[in-house]
Amino acid sequence: MLRRGTVLLFCAVVALLAVPPSAEAAWTVLVNNEAVSSPTSEPRSLRAIALTPDGSLIYASFIQGSSSHEVREYDSTTGAELRSFRVSTGAVPAVSIAVDDRGIIYVGRNPAQGDLVSTSVIRIFDSMDNFAQLAELFVTDVGHDKRPRGIKAVKLGTDYYLYTAGASSTSGNINRWNVNDPENPVLDVTFGTDGLVDLFLLDNTAAYLRGLDVAADGTIYVASLDNGKIFKVSPDLLTITSATIPGGRLPHDVALDGTLLYVSTYDGADSRVEVYDATTLTWIETIDVLTEAGTTRGDEEGFPGIEVGPDGRVFVADQLYYWVGSDLHDRIFVSSAAAPTIDSVTPNSGPEAGGTAVTIEGSYFQDGATVTFGTESCTGVVVVDPETITCTTPANPAGPVDVTVTNPDTQSDVLTDGFTYVAFVAPPTADSVTPDSGPTAGGTAVTIEGSDFQSGATVTFGSQACTNVIVVDSETITCTTPAHAAGTVNVTVTHPDSQSDVIVGGFTFVAAPVIPEPEPIPTASEWGLILLALALAFSAVVFIRQG
Repeated sequence: MLRRGTVLLFCAVVALLAVPPSAEAAWTVLVNNEAVSSPTSEPRSLRAIALTPDGSLIYASFIQGSSSHEVREYDSTTGAELRSFRVSTGAVPAVSIAVDDRGIIYVGRNPAQGDLVSTSVIRIFDSMDNFAQLAELFVTDVGHDKRPRGIKAVKLGTDYYLYTAGASSTSGNINRWNVNDPENPVLDVTFGTDGLVDLFLLDNTAAYLRGLDVAADGTIYVASLDNGKIFKVSPDLLTITSATIPGGRLPHDVALDGTLLYVSTYDGADSRVEVYDATTLTWIETIDVLTEAGTTRGDEEGFPGIEVGPDGRVFVADQLYYWVGSDLHDRIFVSSAAAPTIDSVTPNSGPEAGGTAVTIEGSYFQDGATVTFGTESCTGVVVVDPETITCTTPANPAGPVDVTVTNPDTQSDVLTDGFTYVAFVAPPTADSVTPDSGPTAGGTAVTIEGSDFQSGATVTFGSQACTNVIVVDSETITCTTPAHAAGTVNVTVTHPDSQSDVIVGGFTFVAAPVIPEPEPIPTASEWGLILLALALAFSAVVFIRQG
């Protein structure tokens, strides 16, 4: 890979920590639109590309020739042209293009200065199936002389938005439209000030904006062509950071891929792709696509568009601005797909018999990927998306094994010791408790009989833990009952591996009988009174009898 410029130490460290998938990629020409005998009637001067979210199709817009407003659809794997359609009659060039996962196509147009008020600058179409126009926006909708040189369709949560970046030397306008209903796009007044944020107010070099991209959290990345910078705008639109493109090259478009930001530059034969850390905007490397693809170019061209697919392929639009000879023409370059990366396996352990349902998380997983645990194949493999695979573990001997994901293009990644097989251990079986009853105060010494008891087992009576637990052998446990309310409770034996068994109603806590308190013994003085009373009573009886 050709690297240009002086690499400072911190850049080298970043490059080691975040090597882009393109660093080892092979570059080829995917689409080659050779000039024809009547170039003035042939769509040419490729200005923008848009990749469908699933990475299967590329849409390209053209700005030269009598049908300069044409949009073409290409197969992203073969480069074959599938369909084409004219945006409108006339010669208003299609300078930007975007597509969402519903197939809705958005085309940014560049009317002449005198036609700005009467000519729409953005048109929305339902799909390439019939290319029916759903809606159009005028310059009065996006601000005076803020023609959308960069547009991006994104889905944030459940809402669809269209971001537009305006091309003006004295402002850095970005608008956001809610396009949940593409027939009735609505300026999103919750974004910035009434749907607009002017980056020029945050940084007076953030002007003449071009291509942009938006992260899932709402962070905006945008290129400033004339000032040779890229900008990162925080989701709250209050903080802006920037980076200057090395070599004085001019950025035309940006494409976000996880933690990496790809930037295409528009510099004739010196056009390059620059790679940055998306978090810090630290430069990582320069990719000389022309050299990597084994081609050369003249000066009247550049790289106006760039996209990255879910499989890590990088697509670069190569524009012929003027027709100067049959050996020069518009092209689309593509890198080879990135190798898969495995970040985690959940759960990361299971029985040696297999059968554990696992989720593998990472990146650049392709449909048709296979998974092995050790040397055995995972079954029921489902590539949920480029970042998630689910499957069921095969049987393997106890111990750690490597987990390998292999894409259909044979590229693979290994997570060393990514899964641990656990030897089978029989669960405990509890048969009886002797004695099977005792006082609520606890303290009853009991013996639990059963089988497959393990050292370290615990015992609970109801929800209370038995004390002084001793695993005498695999068939006998002794312990002392805890205090518990009166009644019958379950007795549970639990192994250190969490396997357990329950004796339902295995022990009954019995309340102690209530013994009435004895009558108090009279004191000496009380006895004297009692004897006196008895004496008086006796005297009275004698007197009555004698009388």
